[in-house]
Amino acid sequence: MGTVVSGWQHLLLCCLGYVPGFVFYAMGRRERGLRPFAPRDYPMLVVVCVGAIAAAALLAVGGIVL
Repeated sequence: MGTVVSGWQHLLLCCLGYVPGFVFYAMGRRERGLRPFAPRDYPMLVVVCVGAIAAAALLAVGGIVL
């Protein structure tokens, strides 16, 4: 909730930070022979990845300033 209150720019930047975590989490789960994500996790994964793509594009064009 605190991320949303602080603004959409911060929310998108948080999405950008979560994507590497998803990758490492999936790699760790696969090493143990487990499924990385449950089927119910995929919609939220897609939402966060779309937010990360939006954040990267806005950073590239100057829409979000650090």
